[in-house]
Amino acid sequence: MKRYTASDVRNQSVVQLGLHPDGHTFASPEWIAAALRRGASLMCPCPKRTLVQAVTQPLRGIGAESDGIEHEIEDILEKMVAHGDLLELRDDLWAPSSRAVLHGAPPSFLMFRDMREAFVIGIAHGQRSALPDYLEKRVRYRGHLRTLPQKEGENLRAELGRLGLHELSLDVWQRSPDACQARDVVLRREQLLDSAQPSGLIPGLRILDHSRDPVNYLARWCDPGSQTGSYVARRPQTYGADRWCYVRLREGRPERLVDFPDVGSVWRGCDEAWHFQMAMDFVGGHPQRYRETMGSQDTVLIEFRSPIPSWAERRWALIGERVKGEWGFIAYQIKKARLPAENQFMREFLWLEKYVPRSV
Repeated sequence: MKRYTASDVRNQSVVQLGLHPDGHTFASPEWIAAALRRGASLMCPCPKRTLVQAVTQPLRGIGAESDGIEHEIEDILEKMVAHGDLLELRDDLWAPSSRAVLHGAPPSFLMFRDMREAFVIGIAHGQRSALPDYLEKRVRYRGHLRTLPQKEGENLRAELGRLGLHELSLDVWQRSPDACQARDVVLRREQLLDSAQPSGLIPGLRILDHSRDPVNYLARWCDPGSQTGSYVARRPQTYGADRWCYVRLREGRPERLVDFPDVGSVWRGCDEAWHFQMAMDFVGGHPQRYRETMGSQDTVLIEFRSPIPSWAERRWALIGERVKGEWGFIAYQIKKARLPAENQFMREFLWLEKYVPRSV
């Protein structure tokens, strides 16, 4: 009987998840995304926490005991939900108190980059991949993303369709809202708050303080203290992650609240909350900012200091590449020729302004 070491198990797990051991390593972002897809194929529908634990627990004892691994798994899962591999849906869209659970999106694809490459999206129920071996071997993994290049003379779109994968249109995949005025967004949410029932005390409430500089997202989160006003917030719930909401306070005591997402909405609560906070910051006279840095080979880096709604990230994933930034914790590298269109998109849909360093 052969005795396997922890190193043997780690190396074998890379292969079992369909990754090439020469290009990918145990517990890398690509490995974590593949493990989450495999877990989702067997367990969904299920709560986020259940899937995270299913991937985290087997890692104990084979070289991934650090507390950071669970946070990284949670982060990559969020990116996969934003990208569309997994759908976070409430049991009942029309019941505000219903819990959100993960569902595997149907195996799908999206053609892009002048039809020379396909995004592979979704989860194959009970299987590692919806692709046959001859195509799966060609998949390029980059973090949570999977792309499949088209060979010379090949009709990749027709081949994927023949295999039963559903082609998504750009509009369906991005699902971006219509452009609107930030003031209208804030006014509508205030009207919903005016008509909400009294909330009473909310133990564990945390607010996103819009009076603090938006350049530091994490530093804006705080306890209600003695604050008076309306704030994006998160409140604990018995099961699952903290719920996003918009709350009205008087001297730190909650009076009314409305939850994100809206009843019947297809958006995630965090997407609606982040987008609404952008509107609040713009109306309040201190809009969130992005920075442009010119790169080499006709590229430009755009960086953000606060989270971005998933529909915006999908747009940039299609035309560029997510990279590690220096100024912000979200960064995309895009072609310089795309910059005018993206500047307009950020102004009209996200109410962002360009960061300009102060002169010395």
